[in-house]
Amino acid sequence: MTVACRSAVLRGWFARHPHVEITVEGPETCRFGPRTLTEGHPGATITELNDNNPMVCADSWSVPGPLATLASIALGPVALAGVVAGPVMLTTNLADDPQLFATLERYGLLEPPSVDGSAQVKLKCGALTAFVPMANAQREDIEEMYQERFGRSFYVRESVEGPWDEADVLGRPFALYRLRWNEDDGAPLLTVQAMADLAGKLGPAQMVHAFNVMNGFEETAGIPEDITDYPNAPILVEG
Repeated sequence: MTVACRSAVLRGWFARHPHVEITVEGPETCRFGPRTLTEGHPGATITELNDNNPMVCADSWSVPGPLATLASIALGPVALAGVVAGPVMLTTNLADDPQLFATLERYGLLEPPSVDGSAQVKLKCGALTAFVPMANAQREDIEEMYQERFGRSFYVRESVEGPWDEADVLGRPFALYRLRWNEDDGAPLLTVQAMADLAGKLGPAQMVHAFNVMNGFEETAGIPEDITDYPNAPILVEG
């Protein structure tokens, strides 16, 4: 298979893919035959919150940008279950994404979240914390919602114990999330943290994963557990 990519980083990843014979420069994010794979189009969704069949049949597909990807992990399961009770607040070190709500709306979120992105710094890891008011759900039910969506996935994993440290995702192709539950004031509040490497789940690794699903390849093809010697996405810089 021949794959054409606009990004030299993504071409470097596909050059190591076992099912890709040729990688060339192209005008689009990623093209293979008549099919395209892009990032950040309105309503883009993460692979883990889709059935595989529509992706296999699609002529084109789009994955979310970094902020919408982490927000999808943090909010997707509870938005799809219809248990978000009010406005959501996000804090993040990632730049704003104009398509953020278009993605979250696909999962059923009814109003745009407020986003505090004041913590932008030079980094290789994207991080997000979501504060989510809950309705009609117990803690055990919420945990089950996330397990149902992500429990068998390769590239979204739960971090249950230990420090919340970006070292756990740097050089890795997966995102981590962590759930916290607070009902001290009588109003249940779910806090979800999520983080991932910009060259991993927030970058080329996510694109290659979606490419694999679209083509019916094994989901891990061309995506090693250690991506430190793979071409890296640019470092995000403040401003």
